[in-house]
Amino acid sequence: MTAINQEQSIVPKTVSGLSFRQTVSHVFPDGTIADMLCVKQIDKSLFAVASGDDIRLLDELMVGEDGNLTTNVNKALFKFIPTRVVRDLVNKNFINVASGLDEYGTVTDLYHQIREHIQKYVLIEDARFYDVATGYILMTWVFDRFNTVPYLRVVGDLGTGKSRFLEVVGKLCNRTMMASGSISVAAVFRTIDLVQGTLVFDEADFKSSDMSDDIVKMLNGGHKKDTPVVRMELVNDVLKPTSFRVFGPKVLGSRRNFVDTALESRCITQRLFPMKQVSVSVHLPVSFDNDAQILRNKLQLFRLKNFYKMQDDESSLAGLEFPRLRQTALALTSVVKIVGEEALTPVLGFLVDYEKSLLNTVSTDMYADILLCIARLMETNEYVRNSGIMHMNLIANAFNEQFYDDYAERETRVVNTRDGVMSIPGQRVSARKIGTYVDKLGIAKERDSHGVHISLRKEGPRIMQMVERYGLTEILNNLREEELEKKRNPKKIPMSTFVEDTPPFN
Repeated sequence: MTAINQEQSIVPKTVSGLSFRQTVSHVFPDGTIADMLCVKQIDKSLFAVASGDDIRLLDELMVGEDGNLTTNVNKALFKFIPTRVVRDLVNKNFINVASGLDEYGTVTDLYHQIREHIQKYVLIEDARFYDVATGYILMTWVFDRFNTVPYLRVVGDLGTGKSRFLEVVGKLCNRTMMASGSISVAAVFRTIDLVQGTLVFDEADFKSSDMSDDIVKMLNGGHKKDTPVVRMELVNDVLKPTSFRVFGPKVLGSRRNFVDTALESRCITQRLFPMKQVSVSVHLPVSFDNDAQILRNKLQLFRLKNFYKMQDDESSLAGLEFPRLRQTALALTSVVKIVGEEALTPVLGFLVDYEKSLLNTVSTDMYADILLCIARLMETNEYVRNSGIMHMNLIANAFNEQFYDDYAERETRVVNTRDGVMSIPGQRVSARKIGTYVDKLGIAKERDSHGVHISLRKEGPRIMQMVERYGLTEILNNLREEELEKKRNPKKIPMSTFVEDTPPFN
């Protein structure tokens, strides 16, 4: 490990009266990068500073009028010092940061070192996910070069290795914050804003509905730069809006998928299963923390050397078609492409298969079902074709005819009564509820004397674009084929469930 001593450091003298600001990481106008390091053994914090190929260790950073570093005490406006709260949290093992700068050879060498470290302690059935996790770790160290980042997630029941995965992978990520379901929402917002690193969240199955709502809102915004969370804060006995930066990588572990389909699509997920014969150690050895620290130090040097080499590279997405997943995965594949085809091939292979699974999930949710009903009615319903309008009750009738059994199964509630356990199936979907989903799909509605409807002259093209985006084109084509087959062989094919009659108005 690179030694940290006074000979390597350029230590500006502390100037009396010079104000200071605390920071964990800062990119200066001239491109100089400064990241906070912490050496727990001696309770010391300092900065690793890179300006081009010049990399130094500094105790504090004096900033001049132009906003860049200066060594001239007389021209310094203020100085940056390492954030004291972060150093305290590092000492308490809540946050993990680099303690120095270690050489790693080539980027490919570092990639294999990380992958071997993960494979040594974590057992995953799909070996390609080792490459995904390794690439994700590298991405976390340069995530601020991208506008959008994915979340890495493992899903599984007790005993499947979720917590082990989060600990092994999480402790190699950039400025890791190790959290769990016991942390408060306020602490999550403030810590991410302070550290600007990687949130590792175990047991992300939120028991409190209030906490679930707030955390999901944070996760839905935290994948994209410049989308802060705003909360009302009491400042000098006055409530004022305060924004928290929540953008950054997140490694999550949960027992089940998120109900929010938008959040689901921001995750790259591997499901874990119980294994009888486990070849990895039951407990992490004493050497684990030291090995992880050395890799973090190598990754810190990787960041300083490669920060400006990273940029969006859409050519790294070859084979992926679903727009949401392409957006989600772009930062990951762009970084992995820097490593080489040996790393990119298994990552893309995993993502292509994940895309099929994701599209299957998306195409079976209620939004997709309603969209499919709308698209089919546009083609098959004579009243809709002639009038160019589609009322909500017509969509509701088509939905209940086509999807009620599946919907009722998903919406069934089990309650305990005096007479025992009772199952309450989902009710038929009303036109009013259809209208709510149409709003959420972003399809404009209008009202006439007969009720609420969609104007297909205005919304038709957008609806067909959404059909493609939801991955429903193939399903729609299959329904067309069934319709043609029904017309060719009316006795062999059951009557279509889509109604053809003029709808009864509200």
